[in-house]
Amino acid sequence: MGKNNFPKELVPLNTKQLSRGMLNYTFFQHYHEWKRPFWAVKQYDPNENSFIPRSHLGVSINVTHRNWTAIGNMDCDVEPIVDPCGSVVPFIDGWSLECWVKYKEQIIFPSYHKKIKQRLVDDLPIVETEIIENDFTLKINHYTLLDNLFCEYEIIQSNPQQDIELELIIAVRPFNFEGVSPIDSIQYIKDENSFIVNQKNKIHFNFEPDKIIHSNLEFGDSADHIFNITKQIRSNKINCKYGFANSIAVFKLNNLDINKNKIKCLINLNNKTLSQFEDISLDTIKDYWRDITDVGSSFTIPDKKLSSIIKSSLITSLQFIDSNKVTPGAAIYHQFWFRDAAFQLNILDKLGYSRITKKILDTFFSYQKKDGYFQSQKGEWDSNGQVLWMFLQHAMLSNDLSILKDNFSKLYKAVKWIDKNRLTGKKFFSEKYFGLLPKGLSAEHLGLADYYFWDNFWAIAGIKSFMLMCDLVNESNPKEYAKGLLDEYEKVLNESIGNSAKSNQFTALPSAPIKVLDSGMIGSLIAIYPLQVQDWKNKIFKNSVEYVYKNYFHKNLFFQNIIHSGGNPYITLQIAHSFLYYGKRELFNKIFNDVLDYASPTLNFPEAIHPLTGGGVIGDGHHGWAAAEILSALKDSFVFEKGYYSLEKIDLVLLSGIDIRLFESKTEISVKDICLLCGSISLKTRKSKNQIELEITYKSNGFYKDENMIVVLPYIVKSISSQVKELSISFEENESTVYYKANSMKIIFDI
Repeated sequence: MGKNNFPKELVPLNTKQLSRGMLNYTFFQHYHEWKRPFWAVKQYDPNENSFIPRSHLGVSINVTHRNWTAIGNMDCDVEPIVDPCGSVVPFIDGWSLECWVKYKEQIIFPSYHKKIKQRLVDDLPIVETEIIENDFTLKINHYTLLDNLFCEYEIIQSNPQQDIELELIIAVRPFNFEGVSPIDSIQYIKDENSFIVNQKNKIHFNFEPDKIIHSNLEFGDSADHIFNITKQIRSNKINCKYGFANSIAVFKLNNLDINKNKIKCLINLNNKTLSQFEDISLDTIKDYWRDITDVGSSFTIPDKKLSSIIKSSLITSLQFIDSNKVTPGAAIYHQFWFRDAAFQLNILDKLGYSRITKKILDTFFSYQKKDGYFQSQKGEWDSNGQVLWMFLQHAMLSNDLSILKDNFSKLYKAVKWIDKNRLTGKKFFSEKYFGLLPKGLSAEHLGLADYYFWDNFWAIAGIKSFMLMCDLVNESNPKEYAKGLLDEYEKVLNESIGNSAKSNQFTALPSAPIKVLDSGMIGSLIAIYPLQVQDWKNKIFKNSVEYVYKNYFHKNLFFQNIIHSGGNPYITLQIAHSFLYYGKRELFNKIFNDVLDYASPTLNFPEAIHPLTGGGVIGDGHHGWAAAEILSALKDSFVFEKGYYSLEKIDLVLLSGIDIRLFESKTEISVKDICLLCGSISLKTRKSKNQIELEITYKSNGFYKDENMIVVLPYIVKSISSQVKELSISFEENESTVYYKANSMKIIFDI
């Protein structure tokens, strides 16, 4: 195993990035007259914070504006993406489609424009982009339904009575959000009002263009031929052996019928031939998503921005479910990792979408090797623990144990793989990583391959989850085996934790036994959230959370200096979550709201954020794991389970993360149909005068013997009215904690 520390599956991805970076470096510098994509416009402009000198790099890669919006749906595995200027990339790693406007002997190029607005329509994957001029506004809508991408382009005049001549230009470009994306050929088919790109991708227009202009590397950018007629290529097809074929379709808007004032493009994402132009309304898209989301949980929150981000994050989480996998992104991350899936699928289970997640979990065993290893990437040792944890969570959250019974032997094999691959031989006995999993590169933001606590905390969570599975399906012998493994594993792991924490003056936990404290130590906090595999009284972990917050935050985000080199929204939310679990409501809410402030105009987040440009610096520009963390943080602010690894007892912590400002709004705050490991719950609460009313609707699944509710309020409670007898109440600073036996009830707190 030690020789396979680098995930070889990532080699093609990195190779493609580097080769494209070299091509970008050559092309954009030496063909500066070509109209560049948005990110390159910014990154090559010395007046911008995005500017990057290129002299010694040898490559040019988008590391300043990795922002985009996925507009997929649940019936197609391709999610087109829209950049901040309204350029759309229909296919993964493919060419782009742009819209320009000819006006008063000039061309308006959105990627160079200063006045651009972008938003989601109804918080759905319908991206509306507006390019604003004094005399008109160009309005662009992009959305999908089933396997069709719809692009709508409309000119809205500021003064409809003014007679102005406008031409709307649809441009097929050999560029995308990463740089050059080769186009070898483009053909225009007059009878079908269609371009065919690279002999397979068809762009179908609802009207016949007034003019078609083709070009390639030899003849230059088609943008330069709009006024220079002598250079235009007189052919219905263009080829380019260098991959720079480009074409435009020109529509004279004053020639259009007054009832047909929109230019529309239709692209089939499965490259099917279309017999005629299909059209749909935005209401159809809204109905499509309403039918999907109506089956899950719902939130009522008196905060418009937060409500919109929650809805958008849910849609993101659903559209990144493909037919046989879940992916953390629509572009560079449109592939499968167990690590991201653990967070993305878990929150969907908690929000009532278990029928959707089950079809993905059922595919997991196609990744399992004969020895029991679940491999999405080689050299990563967190996956077995993640699979075991996910299966237990899904079974209990969905109240369906059949998935455990049907796959028990395979899950048992996964536990044995953990046991077999721990470094327990004599030659490791004197090493600080004795008894841990081998050196590996799991969560890449931790650093180079090492003996990460991250992997081992996931393994411990997996073993504990398996032991709970054994209780649920009445398997005693496997449980005894797992218990013996857990006792031995925890002993050496706790020794390693203690020794590692003592090696620094802050008594905080590094990312691995032989490392110093650095930003990679964020990985060790997985033991708190979401895994809860450490003793809540263990000061090492509290110290670690506080140390990370004090030392590795920049501009209100956790700044990962290792590899990512940006502020990470989803990792920042893990810190917020840890504070929530430790009862730090104000810190949780501050960090949570700080992250919300970084949401893009289309209500999503890149993997990591540039400290100067606010743009993405790494990975996907619309990140699924980030969306999952937003949903998880809000859900847990209403209710989370504490101490769930034993069927003897479980605690439900209620309202511990609700911002006091929401209480003070004196409007209803509620959540409906949240799935729990012990059943399901709905909560309604409202503050009026000196009282807080809380209505709890709870249904137990009967898994746990002792079920308790802990209500945490940001007020001093003077008295309580309820039909259920109070267990106890405690006070800390300005908060009250009230303990009840779990039940449906209505409680009135006098404050």
